[in-house]
Amino acid sequence: MPLERALPQGRSCRIQRAALFATLLATLEGTPASAHAAALDRLERVMNTPYDDLPEKFASLRQPQASLEDRLYGAMLLYLSLSEPLAWRAAVWVGPDLGGDDMQECLRVTGELAKPEAVAALTEELCLVVTGLAPEVQVHGTVRGEQAKFIVQS
Repeated sequence: MPLERALPQGRSCRIQRAALFATLLATLEGTPASAHAAALDRLERVMNTPYDDLPEKFASLRQPQASLEDRLYGAMLLYLSLSEPLAWRAAVWVGPDLGGDDMQECLRVTGELAKPEAVAALTEELCLVVTGLAPEVQVHGTVRGEQAKFIVQS
């Protein structure tokens, strides 16, 4: 429960957390990479989390060869791994349906995060998260069976 320890519970707090993550992404986009390590190392210590190489994870979102779509899905995956305690008990991945015929590239989740009420709330959060990299992009969440998928669209 990384950020859960540092921030109070509740829907408005989750929205604030997503907005802060988007602000962090936007700030990192506008600063030299050499300044990132110190800030993200500090964030790791403040969060008191088991994450290793957080600066490298954020740096992967800035790779010039990565498409905008890859960066957006990477940001959503990183946000979930940092802020969503249920992500530790669910399958979360970017890619096609591993056991089905849906080959669409998107963020997928199972477990408690795939329930309709969770998907609605998470869609709102992920929309905020991607604004840190691409303000014009929206995220659409849908539920199909035991799985939810989140698709980025401009």
